[in-house]
Amino acid sequence: MQFLVIGKYTEPGTLLPEDRMPTLINDRVLPALETLAQWEEKGETVKAGGIFAGQRVGAFFLEAESGEEVGQLLSSLPFWHDVTWDVTPMQSFRSTIERETRVLEQAQAGAA
Repeated sequence: MQFLVIGKYTEPGTLLPEDRMPTLINDRVLPALETLAQWEEKGETVKAGGIFAGQRVGAFFLEAESGEEVGQLLSSLPFWHDVTWDVTPMQSFRSTIERETRVLEQAQAGAA
């Protein structure tokens, strides 16, 4: 099953002194991005994705068996707590065609 995942960096404001930013980037941001890049390169977990140009927002298609697995995968990322996650289960084009065909057939049968 595929999920559309959108992650938005949560601005810490004054909670994170400027001199701590290099540590955050080195310890959490870069390792998390490296993990996502590896998942994408393997083509098993991340199907496609990236960071929105000029923003601290990214999106990717995540392959997982369940919402629970999505939660486990995302929480394994070092910047899990620094990002707000929006996760949407995706329905395939093929299954949508099948659903809409059934709706059409039912509508036509009801009109007859």
